[in-house]
Amino acid sequence: MASAIFIFFRVLALAAALVLLPWGMGCLFLHKGEFDGGFVYLFGMCALFTGFELLYLPFFVIGRGFTLMTALFFVLATIAALAGLFLRSKQEKRPRAAKKPFSRRERIFTIVFALVALWQILRSVLGGGTWNIDDGWYLALANTTLYDNLIMRTDPLTGEAFNYFAHMGEYSSYVFSPWPLFWAMFAKLFEFSIT
Repeated sequence: MASAIFIFFRVLALAAALVLLPWGMGCLFLHKGEFDGGFVYLFGMCALFTGFELLYLPFFVIGRGFTLMTALFFVLATIAALAGLFLRSKQEKRPRAAKKPFSRRERIFTIVFALVALWQILRSVLGGGTWNIDDGWYLALANTTLYDNLIMRTDPLTGEAFNYFAHMGEYSSYVFSPWPLFWAMFAKLFEFSIT
């Protein structure tokens, strides 16, 4: 029972981080209330990714530890999100406009989006995978980083030392797309398996 409660609170904390950090980051830039909440959240998620990339690159180049980068990122992201929420709270509240029903075009796009999402879910679940080697590679990069606390300094296939910085030409797409390391931070902080 105690472990179930612990897992529940970890899931709750992860959900709060995935909602409040992007929302606060979006409010930092779009705090005047002129944009829809969904747009503010998406903008904040992009700002969160950008902030991570800007912090990750120096840590990658100088070879500092993943734990230090994770701690620094979450401290900076939390400060930025709190500043955004503070700025948003200082704005005068505007009355909400009445919601208009979806237009025909919006209904068509929503149906197409739902069908594509359903197709992807069914293909992944019933097909047993995505048939994409990058997915396996990204998972291995994240697990290796969590295991050895080094940012892309170990080959995930062999476990031997490998400096991606020295081989930038052939691995630039992995170096400049640290998507697995972004999610490895959340896995580390909230004690979840990266898979």
